Amino acid sequence: MDLYAYANIENLIDLAKKNGIVVDRLRGYRLMKNEQPVSKEEIQEIIDASVLDEAERAVRSEKRFSLHPRWISYSYWTDILADYYLVVENKKVVGIHWDRIHGKNRRNLKFLIKKSKKKILKSIEMFNKYCGQNVLYIHAKLGSTNWSETKHYHYAQEPWYLESCDDWYDSSYCDIYAKIKEEV
Repeated sequence: MDLYAYANIENLIDLAKKNGIVVDRLRGYRLMKNEQPVSKEEIQEIIDASVLDEAERAVRSEKRFSLHPRWISYSYWTDILADYYLVVENKKVVGIHWDRIHGKNRRNLKFLIKKSKKKILKSIEMFNKYCGQNVLYIHAKLGSTNWSETKHYHYAQEPWYLESCDDWYDSSYCDIYAKIKEEV
């Protein structure tokens, strides 16, 4: 959830309505002309943190290194597994023991990491593309893994719609970009 966008709902709701922008399950707005692009260094930091998160989720999943785990477990046993497969310092994952991960487990973990990187790059490149432009960023709970029948791509036929994607961190949320008029 984008808390900065959530804090802007009251400030930008009138602008959205004047432009005919109404989105279900709204969670926030950003005015992209006020935003700065995410730097390559920041993107790399996000990717590095994501790699460690993916590795920890893979180790703690109900079926270790599963591509589609049903749940993630934080227990005494998964703490032992995390200590074996991951470099853990002060209960924080700081690295991966790749020499201890082999075969299908290694292939699955690399695939999960690759998917995560792809999602991050798509989302941040889309954000950077609209920085400095008169575009409204809409954060909503209409991502591909939420329970609602309406998804972000269902708004593609709207006249204000530019593009959208799932949120890179939580795919139950999405980011929608909408064109707005200079003066309304």
